[in-house]
Amino acid sequence: MNMLSPASALRVCCFFLGAANAIAAAAAPGYPPTAKHSVSDAYHGVSVTDDYRWLEEDASSDVKRWVTEQNSFTRHYLDAIPQRSAIAEQVGALLRTAPVRRFDFQYRGRLFALKMQPPKNQAMLVALPGSGDPRAERVILDPNALDASGHTAIDFFTPSYDGRRVVVSLSKNGSEDGTAYVYDVATGRRLDDEIPGVTYPTAGGSVEWSRDGRGFYYTRYPRGDERPPEDRHFFQQVYFHRIGRPAASDSYVIGKEFPRIAEIQLKGSRDGTYLLAAVRNGDGGEVAYHLRSPDGRWREVAGFKDGVKRLALGDDGQLYGMSIKDAPLGRIIAIPMLMPSLAAAKIIVPETRIVAEDVQPTRSRLYVTYRDGGPSLVRVYSLSGKFQRELPTPPVSNVSVSARLERDDVLLTTMSYVQPRSIARYDARENRLVPTALNGRYPFTLDDAVVERESASSRFPRTARAYPSRSSIARTSSSTAAIRRCYTVTAATASPWCLISPRSPGFGSTTAACTRSPAYAAAASTASRGIWPAT
Repeated sequence: MNMLSPASALRVCCFFLGAANAIAAAAAPGYPPTAKHSVSDAYHGVSVTDDYRWLEEDASSDVKRWVTEQNSFTRHYLDAIPQRSAIAEQVGALLRTAPVRRFDFQYRGRLFALKMQPPKNQAMLVALPGSGDPRAERVILDPNALDASGHTAIDFFTPSYDGRRVVVSLSKNGSEDGTAYVYDVATGRRLDDEIPGVTYPTAGGSVEWSRDGRGFYYTRYPRGDERPPEDRHFFQQVYFHRIGRPAASDSYVIGKEFPRIAEIQLKGSRDGTYLLAAVRNGDGGEVAYHLRSPDGRWREVAGFKDGVKRLALGDDGQLYGMSIKDAPLGRIIAIPMLMPSLAAAKIIVPETRIVAEDVQPTRSRLYVTYRDGGPSLVRVYSLSGKFQRELPTPPVSNVSVSARLERDDVLLTTMSYVQPRSIARYDARENRLVPTALNGRYPFTLDDAVVERESASSRFPRTARAYPSRSSIARTSSSTAAIRRCYTVTAATASPWCLISPRSPGFGSTTAACTRSPAYAAAASTASRGIWPAT
């Protein structure tokens, strides 16, 4: 594939920048009318009126008619754009020729991942050796072969501890209303087990295997008349399924006491003897943790108000967590599994000047991910909390521990402002990153770019930071802050973002347009330079 020419890239840029202007200038009939049906609720003594709640009833004939009218109106506008066919052709070509990408890594005897391989519509489930060598890759399940229409997708998957079987949740038409199936890894054969309703957009879903591989725990939504219709996609609970038995005989495990908006994630210890249920109280940031011990008893490790934001099972009988209790930037704690209570917790890594985000224990180490403003980094500690080193990742980049491998090795995903997302294996013994071919390459590089991290004083209390390189997005803490001579970078953190057109020959004067969409800003700005965003 040839490098995108500036002219081609500018045509793509029209999709983001020109289309809006073309639409605004086009003569068109008025918007379809939207009826108002006022509904009032009182919150803390204040009456709040909502005129459009009726639109939440997506099964209503009135709502369906309204959607049809809005779609027709939108179609009329889009079809009137003269450049639309050229834009569609260019964007389609880019999507069809995008590099192969692997993600959602899990390691259990071998490396499992989802693989997106354009022009296929849906990601496939694949298995690779622990080295990540794609030459030894095998496809376990290809939804594109299962459904030629491309409308069946993998929601998530969980391999058994011995890596012989894998549970896969599949859903259709973008519904994320998933049904769990069991596949044999060696042959790709699907077993007879079928568990409907393991995931849904309201709270997601999760699965974890039993230690012996003869069954698995899964999240279950209410069925039949267990709840009123308005609650059937809430009140998530955990059930257990024995392989080969009908789903109707599955047994309840935990969750009746959880809140209506509970979002449950299940994760077992390395040897499968312990099971951890992380329960989010909706999307407000509160998390509770419940631990199942080998004797089958459940104990609450931390409640919603205890400030524990991450918790992971170690190999040494400890739970390692990240807590913001009395430490707003986060500190790392250890809790013995035999006494799974915050009362027994010990501080392993104290709070630092940057934000702790995650912790991953391995055989003898702790990998702690920190956020330093926009970029991130990973520091390595002993299990007792002694600092050992910082991982040798690219400067001013985003890095995450994607999977734990054997011993103390981990899989890292990195992305910088001049380097597309890449996957490397960290060899703990040699303290080096070993590149892999798990993600494909783009037909261009930014090797000639220089990234410098600078701070600028803001007229607002918080500091505004700029991350310039040779092409053009800068992040600020305020949409009104002025930044001069900034060039393109790709998104590493979320809103707000300012798009800065470069001040260089051929570009004219510097202008800024602010947006809360990093993807929009990255696409528009990099297209103006003549490349497609690596993200």
